[in-house]
Amino acid sequence: MNWLFALIVVCVVLAIVRVMAIGLAIAWMILLLCAAIRYPRETLVWLLTLGLLGLMNAQPLACIVAIGVIGVAVVIVDALRKPRARVSPRLTDEQRRR
Repeated sequence: MNWLFALIVVCVVLAIVRVMAIGLAIAWMILLLCAAIRYPRETLVWLLTLGLLGLMNAQPLACIVAIGVIGVAVVIVDALRKPRARVSPRLTDEQRRR
């Protein structure tokens, strides 16, 4: 009879742990939605990083190809952008007097 009581206690504890895990998952999804609304770029980068980490564990070769494709896309997009002035222009003495 003592082992039956212990089994019931273990089942109740596991049920409580399961409810807590579901609650944490719901809270995580709500926080992810709020982050996607407030910080869309950072959230997308974070999700992409998580996806690449999962891909790296499952298929290392596919991860290497994906990182290469992303790198090439970043280089192409940066090359197509309008060139910006990287150094701020210095004021001359004549411009300061105006």
